[in-house]
Amino acid sequence: MEVRGLLLVACVLAGCSSNSSSNASNPAGSSVGADAGTSAAPTTPVQIAATAQSIYQTEPTVAIAPNGTVAVAWLDLEPATATVGFAFSQDRGDTWGDSQLMTLPNGAFASNEILVADPQSNFYLVTLAVSSDQTSSKVLVAKAAAGQSTFGPLIEASNPASPLPRDASAMSIAQDQSLNVVYAEYADTTYQTSIVVSSRSTDGGATWTRTPLNTQGAFGWTNGCASRTSEKVAAVFLDYTKEDASVRWSDDNGATWPEANETDISPDENPGEFPSCVADGTDLWLLQGVTHEQASTTVEPTLDGIKLSHSSDGGHTFDPAVMAQDPAAGSKYMRSLATVQGD
Repeated sequence: MEVRGLLLVACVLAGCSSNSSSNASNPAGSSVGADAGTSAAPTTPVQIAATAQSIYQTEPTVAIAPNGTVAVAWLDLEPATATVGFAFSQDRGDTWGDSQLMTLPNGAFASNEILVADPQSNFYLVTLAVSSDQTSSKVLVAKAAAGQSTFGPLIEASNPASPLPRDASAMSIAQDQSLNVVYAEYADTTYQTSIVVSSRSTDGGATWTRTPLNTQGAFGWTNGCASRTSEKVAAVFLDYTKEDASVRWSDDNGATWPEANETDISPDENPGEFPSCVADGTDLWLLQGVTHEQASTTVEPTLDGIKLSHSSDGGHTFDPAVMAQDPAAGSKYMRSLATVQGD
């Protein structure tokens, strides 16, 4: 389905796939190099992860680099741990190297892992590292340089001096190649108040600077996107106080996030989990699932529909939303993503 040049990818509970050849943004969990090209789909499934290494493998994320390298990562659950598994293909997915497991610090449990690739064919993996007592979590980023098939050390993008609970981290890569990670940060383990934080790196993930995007409130289900044709970087999230989705953006590659650069979009129904966005020049799209159920920090409801809102002025105003889901696919939906095609 194509709307305003967008290729929509919606998961209908069981899963989803896309053979899109390129994108001009970095929706979380889906990253395709601008010149990635296409490859014929395999006639039979290819097993990437060894089934003997874990009891459960879930939440896969895939990224494709311009040089044809493909990386896949997933949440790997073992009897006493939850870590990140990953594997690389150097030939657009025709053959795969051995699957590997990450070692998280201090026995932490992995969650919400995300892969993205930059125009230089470097890969970045973002994951939450939740402490064993679940009182705090860190947002960690690791880099696999172009041509490599393993990741370097995990670097904390969140504030190391503040051991707070965090959730829903997502990365986008700005036009100047800076890395921008957004996440929700809770005040304490009651999960009642939170802020959205943007963490930015201009040196390939070695060091990070952090910017709070709001004051303490009730925010969650964060996501982000960046344009490759302008300096716009955006964060989207739910505001439980207003019961709507909000978009906040930067017009200087994530360096500053003015308070005036925020717009709320009120859906007709309850906003569902994980809104997502796409940025391209002055165009900004917000993809928001809606539901008759009530989302919370502990409940991720299925969605009755998926709404797409478009702004042609960078986010200041939005056209009326259109329904983007395919009704013939089913009546319940989950996390939706969009990407801008090469044309």
